Amino acid sequence: MLLVIIVIYLSACAFARRRSLTIKKQKLVLPKWRFALLQMAISSANWMVMGAIIWILLGQSVDYFFVLGVLLVSSIAGVIVHIPAGIGVLEAVFMALLAGEHTSQGTIIAALLAYRVLYYFIPLLLALICYLWLESRAKKLRAKNEKALAK
Repeated sequence: MLLVIIVIYLSACAFARRRSLTIKKQKLVLPKWRFALLQMAISSANWMVMGAIIWILLGQSVDYFFVLGVLLVSSIAGVIVHIPAGIGVLEAVFMALLAGEHTSQGTIIAALLAYRVLYYFIPLLLALICYLWLESRAKKLRAKNEKALAK
């Protein structure tokens, strides 16, 4: 069924004559089919990397595709329960579905906490460092330009 939805979406992107649809004052625009394929490839790669991070942090004691499946189920559960950032949902789903996989609860929680640090906080920290560096550089350029204008 999910593959059928993908085929319908890609077909709509490739062959639709009307490229936009308005639902409740929200305009949805279909991308070109090549862009839609690129979106799907990047999204798939992102989910596979997320699953690989958790799989490695679990010590590769559980099958990768099982971990990826649990991650995808937890993402759907996160959308359904409407909890910001899925706090606790990811952990609850992993705890429930990995219970019989010979992995301790402590290992699961530790792996998921490390995953959150690796996937969310380290990129945030890198972005903050880049932002501060760019701001200090812009400040120096403004000061330099003000001196040049004053002359």
